[in-house]
Amino acid sequence: MRRIIALMLCLLLFAACRQESTPAAEADLTINLRVLPTVASVGEAEFLIDIGDADGRAVSPERVDVRGDMDHAGMQPVLRDDVQGSNGKYRLPFEWTMAGDWTVTVKLTFADDSSLEETFEVSVNEAVAEATATPVPEDGDGPTPIPTLRGMGGISRGGAAAETPFGAWQGTPDRTQQAMTQEAEDAEPTAIPTLPGMGGISRGGAAAETPFGAWQDRSDEEEAEEEDG
Repeated sequence: MRRIIALMLCLLLFAACRQESTPAAEADLTINLRVLPTVASVGEAEFLIDIGDADGRAVSPERVDVRGDMDHAGMQPVLRDDVQGSNGKYRLPFEWTMAGDWTVTVKLTFADDSSLEETFEVSVNEAVAEATATPVPEDGDGPTPIPTLRGMGGISRGGAAAETPFGAWQGTPDRTQQAMTQEAEDAEPTAIPTLPGMGGISRGGAAAETPFGAWQDRSDEEEAEEEDG
């Protein structure tokens, strides 16, 4: 009887020891990975890792390692070993070295040397260069001159008209043209140069002499009389 009782106690003790030595990695754990920025592109990034059990309690393993691999061979992996954190929360910098499909592996190692791995798929886009824009002033914010040809008028944006704009002269006489026409009308008669001995007329006045070329219609007798005179 004593032997039977002793055997039963040994069995109970063995069962208790077996239950305590269950690897922590076999527990129902949840690993969440958040990538910032959410739209991944080539360059620097940040990982946020949360670890918890089925009841929502935070779990802090002995060690956390992160590895990033491209989906094709020949690329060097990006490694982040022994990430530091507390209360099941881990924050680490990362770098996407190339655009394409990546596999991120989070490995948890516990005090009993058991481990647990979880993989995540991330699609990384090409880096986008930032563009800068120059604001355009709205109407009324200040005059913005419109380029015009030299001698022509121009208008100012947001202000009153400065002069007649380029092209407006086609339907309206230009001020300069009007002034030149008026000056020509008011000018004194100007004599037209003639050859010595030949006649000429004056602009705006009566005929002074016979103009150059009129001698072609005169007779030889008239020319001889002028020479004798």
